[in-house]
Amino acid sequence: DGAREILEQIRDEKYKIGLICNTGRTPGSTIRILLERLGMLNCFNLTVFSNELKIRKPDSRIFLHTLNRLRSLPQNSLHVGDMLELDVVGAKKAGMISVYFDPNHTPVEHIVPDFTIDHLTQLKHVLVDLK
Repeated sequence: DGAREILEQIRDEKYKIGLICNTGRTPGSTIRILLERLGMLNCFNLTVFSNELKIRKPDSRIFLHTLNRLRSLPQNSLHVGDMLELDVVGAKKAGMISVYFDPNHTPVEHIVPDFTIDHLTQLKHVLVDLK
């Protein structure tokens, strides 16, 4: 809920936005079609799918590949994800700032993200805190 709106706001503020997605049965080419239908594909400067790159999160190489293509440094980049073991661990291994999207308020024990949000609109506050 609110994903397209927050992506548009962030894009309009001139942030670079990349999408990193582990694919299963649905290939990246199909996900791009879905994102286009939802009016969200143009929010991303780059989309990276594991079936195309042959690397999956939490492998730091998928994060570093994306950052390289976006011409962004890890320490100046943040990754938002909803899976601690894949998103937070992978982002941290790549040297990025990790934002855990946790609408269900799942207890976090051994993996500690830099930020936790329970609604995507809170991402605006994270960006302000980082300035």
